[in-house]
Amino acid sequence: MNGNRVALYCAIAAGVVAALVMALFVPFPAGTGIGQRLFFSALIGGFAAYGAWCMAGLVTLVIDIARSRAPSAKASAVQHQGPLSELSPSRKAAVRRIVSALSAHGIFAPETPDPALLFAGIADRDESVAADVVFGALCEVDYYHPGTDIAPYFGNLILFDSKIEQTPDYLRAHIADLARIAGDGFAITNVVIDAEWPREGRVVPVSIAMAINGEPITVAYVGDVKYHSTHIAVAVARALDAARTGRRLAAMWTDQGFWMSGIAADSIDALNAALKRTPRHSDYWNWVSEWVPFGAGDGPKV
Repeated sequence: MNGNRVALYCAIAAGVVAALVMALFVPFPAGTGIGQRLFFSALIGGFAAYGAWCMAGLVTLVIDIARSRAPSAKASAVQHQGPLSELSPSRKAAVRRIVSALSAHGIFAPETPDPALLFAGIADRDESVAADVVFGALCEVDYYHPGTDIAPYFGNLILFDSKIEQTPDYLRAHIADLARIAGDGFAITNVVIDAEWPREGRVVPVSIAMAINGEPITVAYVGDVKYHSTHIAVAVARALDAARTGRRLAAMWTDQGFWMSGIAADSIDALNAALKRTPRHSDYWNWVSEWVPFGAGDGPKV
């Protein structure tokens, strides 16, 4: 007997019992006719039957959810099926050139990816080959080449998504990422975040106290619930410049957000030249410390 039939029988039984109780045991006002008694008893029975039916459905739903969450079988990751898309020889050469340029400036660390891992993903994207396309394809390598660990390529490269919830935990992770790509001889400690999420609207007043190489600073700005702000990145980049470690934070803006890396303090012009980018390109690399910090949702202003 299936679950729906059991639920139906239970609902009918509940309706009958409720109708009988109403008809036989509930006192009606004097003068109530038998027809009225039967009508109201049947009405109550119908309500009881419907309620029992709904409860049975709720129990079934809870059981189904529990079963779906049970670790009985490990779901397999989504993977590409069939032959990999082919990339033209000229575009393969462009991928190799860009990977080589990024690697030469230490953006891929501690390892440089094999450009061949990116060919299928870039072919499916069907976009002009540029650094942001290479980074996007690198994030999807496991889809085309299952089991590939991409973590070794991202030791000095981070993407700050422009649309992500700006929770205190996220902001703390953001600061930790900035400290990591800032490199040796640069430390951010004693981070205290005061980000009051609004009860109404999207505005989030943010105040962050921290110590950079032992010097206390405070970063305060008006942010948004789900749009990234660059005040923190700019403050850290300027502190790194002041520390004169020989390293600066550089970033490349895209529609998704900005890619950021720590590179040699005198190398950004050579990097852009190797990537064949000029200031008229949106994915031109800039020094983060030279940005005018924005509150939420805009692009960088230099």
